[in-house]
Amino acid sequence: MSGITTRNINPDILNIIGDFTFTYYKLLDWIPNDRFFWVIIAQNPLAIDLIYENFELIKNSINNYEFSLFLESLCKNTNPKVVKILKKYCLNVEYIESLSLCPHDEILNFVDVNINEYFNQRTEYSIETLVFLLYYLCQNTNPRAISIFKPLYYNILNRDINPFDYYNINIIIPLSLNPNNIAIIFLGELIKNMTFESPKLYYIVNGLSKNSNPYALILLNDILTNDMLVDSMLINDLFTHDLPLSNRLIINLLTNKTTDKSLLDKSLFIKILLFLLQKTYLNIEDLILTNSILFFQSQWTYDILIHFNIFNEYKYLLVSSHDTHILQLIDNDFSLYQNNMLFWEFLVKNSSDFAVDMMVRHFTKINQLPPQLQNQDFQYIIDNLASNSNNDAINIINTLFNDNRIDLKSINFWVSIINNSNFKAQELISKNIQEYSYFILEALEFCWNSPTIFEKDVKQLNNFRDVFYGRKYL
Repeated sequence: MSGITTRNINPDILNIIGDFTFTYYKLLDWIPNDRFFWVIIAQNPLAIDLIYENFELIKNSINNYEFSLFLESLCKNTNPKVVKILKKYCLNVEYIESLSLCPHDEILNFVDVNINEYFNQRTEYSIETLVFLLYYLCQNTNPRAISIFKPLYYNILNRDINPFDYYNINIIIPLSLNPNNIAIIFLGELIKNMTFESPKLYYIVNGLSKNSNPYALILLNDILTNDMLVDSMLINDLFTHDLPLSNRLIINLLTNKTTDKSLLDKSLFIKILLFLLQKTYLNIEDLILTNSILFFQSQWTYDILIHFNIFNEYKYLLVSSHDTHILQLIDNDFSLYQNNMLFWEFLVKNSSDFAVDMMVRHFTKINQLPPQLQNQDFQYIIDNLASNSNNDAINIINTLFNDNRIDLKSINFWVSIINNSNFKAQELISKNIQEYSYFILEALEFCWNSPTIFEKDVKQLNNFRDVFYGRKYL
């Protein structure tokens, strides 16, 4: 039996290998090279090759403060190739704070080994110095970062500092948002061993209600069911901004994109929601009416509507679902919702084939809306439609380009087009870059972290294939 060689590998497999290992990315041709916002683009996973090739230029073109922000963004970049950049240019003790944000073991090893040197270089070592480093470490989702964090944190407690003074709050807030299991367990240990004043507890429960780890909800429930920790002032009278805490927690929970919904007990979510509803002036229907956008975005909408037996009345809230059965139920009653602008806003964003088919079939009904709704909201609907990556949705946009109701000077419209992953949307930019360059480039300022501003460098990929097929030699 002959061995496997690169010459008889299926080209489709070769493409996959190239995509994951050797593909280089470059910015789209219409993007001018004098508009780069490096602080934001540094977080873009597809920007790594661009940054690596231009690192010295970047560093010399921005001031020290901007470079520190750039480095923080770079350390948060999820592309593992970021380690190559950091190892070559940034393994320096003066950058330890920013490097503490990087979740890769190689970088955290450097941080761990050089922490003492970091403190030694600061002539005026203070508690602020320690807290500043801890603030970065406790945002890191790597368990290794928490193991570095713990002894430094206890260093604060050993200094007889109130565990919930200003400094500690700046640590607790990012720690309660950290989705890592070890971070949540550690936070649970702190809760068991400390006595809190109610206003300080806000920062923990507020963070946990936003945490994407399903175990954070269990910890949140433990806090809310502890009479020693939750008193009447905390729930009824404590206002942050313009909302009582119970309302804010409900909003956080509804917009929380739990990383693994299968691990989360639905009954526990409903239990917490019921508890919070009892502590606020809203009932569930009031909450839906006043926060309907949140219910559109919530992964729990279906469960909530079923639990409270109001599915038929509010099923249109599920129009962003990709569940064909639910969309069919909504389509059957379309006439009930056709004057609801919020319904249209989320329908046009839904890229599922059934939703787009429903939109295409009913789209002309937008023309039948009352004039005041057309005038106020038609552009808003189009701005949202422009984000839909379904081919049929893009085709609708194409047909409407000559419709005088569309404002092609809308920044939001071009932001949606730039962020659209369908290549046909990018073609719209190429066709219109000359006439609407000002508005497209203004929209670009909001899109530096979008993968859609990059494309595969075909020359680089072809070069890889040539090497792989033996036409060139490494």
